[in-house]
Amino acid sequence: GASPYIEEALLWLPDHISDEKPGAIPSYSETPRFAEAPPVPAPSLAAQPADERPRVLVADDNADMRHYVTRLLAERYQVEALADGEAALAAARERAPDLILTDVMMPRLDGFGLLRELRAEARTQEIPVLMLSARAGEESRVEGMEAGADDYLVKPFSARELLARVGAHVQMARIRREAKQALQSNEQRLRMALSVARMVAWQFDPYSNAISVSDNAADVFGLPADADLEHSEQGFTLLHPDDVDRHRATIQKAVEDCASYQSQFRIVRPSDGQTIWMEERGQAVGDELGRTVQLMGIAMDITEQKLQQQALQRERDLLSVTLASIGDAVITTDTQARITHLNGVAEQLTGWTKDSAIGKPLELVFRIVNEQTRQPVENPATRTLRDGVIVGLANHTLLISRDGAERPIDDSAAPIRDKAGEVVGCVLVFRDVTERRAEEKAQSEWARLAALRADVSAAFATSQSLQAGLQACC
Repeated sequence: GASPYIEEALLWLPDHISDEKPGAIPSYSETPRFAEAPPVPAPSLAAQPADERPRVLVADDNADMRHYVTRLLAERYQVEALADGEAALAAARERAPDLILTDVMMPRLDGFGLLRELRAEARTQEIPVLMLSARAGEESRVEGMEAGADDYLVKPFSARELLARVGAHVQMARIRREAKQALQSNEQRLRMALSVARMVAWQFDPYSNAISVSDNAADVFGLPADADLEHSEQGFTLLHPDDVDRHRATIQKAVEDCASYQSQFRIVRPSDGQTIWMEERGQAVGDELGRTVQLMGIAMDITEQKLQQQALQRERDLLSVTLASIGDAVITTDTQARITHLNGVAEQLTGWTKDSAIGKPLELVFRIVNEQTRQPVENPATRTLRDGVIVGLANHTLLISRDGAERPIDDSAAPIRDKAGEVVGCVLVFRDVTERRAEEKAQSEWARLAALRADVSAAFATSQSLQAGLQACC
């Protein structure tokens, strides 16, 4: 009924108001009208030094209530008791407390007015507010909570209940504050990481085509200071014309399939006209029916990586041309003796094409046996990779090509080392010595015949019987 309002209103009359200064904690000669109860233990707060204890503002026009609440809280909290809402608001603006305990009915600015002012300002809107009132019932409690209060306590209340609720809200506020600080710290680290890595985080709504990007997007994409990137079409206008259709199709497929994707494309920076390479990785977020409701991901500047790849490709092209122009056959392997390259001469001698040989074990492509025993010969690359030394092929070695043809060869294997001197592969150089063997055989036969002729001539010159026989024939 109206009794609680009347009781509180009577306390506003001059007989019930002391001559203390506004906002100050009064001194009393009378006993408080509120029964006290044993304090509720709160070790996490009571153990703190006085200057580090949580700070609580108490706003109540009833001097006895202020005194009672102050005495209950003073052991665990720094308490500042104030006589009305205006004084409490000014104190909160000057130095934000950890919690505000306010009466609902007060002169000048009541509890609801104080709550509205607190929630309207960014600096004070997260301060926990507990409202005290003589109005009981669910309707009054709901009214207070809907107004933005964190809790609602009905008078009269016990000391235990007050301490428990204040302690709980102070703890929850501390946890929220620490979580917010941790989140802000993590966000700051993320911003720094994105900036250093030249990565842009983004989110995309495929239905409204709205996008949101991280703060460093303007720097990475080279956007003018007054430019916004809020719509997907604004993003597509940055792309190189040759890459737009392909990248758009990639995103559309990810939306349709509710899937992830990876795409590389070029953008032309509006600020300086520079063309840079980007790699975008996105992930679709679906609803309970598997339909895409959002895409989110990152786009990173890979220009430096692309330049390195292009430089490496130029070196590989130059190496391929060089190897192709060499008269010898050349095969390169990795540390596992798997083929990484072979030139045209090696293709002809082994019978394997480059495309079919790459990745195959060297022993499968480069099959060698002893010409005399027909037994397999240890591949020189095996020792090269094992010991890191240059190894030559033994004499009388035959190479058996893929079609079964046999050719005598000479070869040698040498390690491929990186800048640190570590073996990262092997290069095998070999040649067909069929013609050389034929020349050597012909030269050997010619030498044998020449020696035979010399022997015959010498024998004829020293043999009178041969000379006489020759004369008789003539």
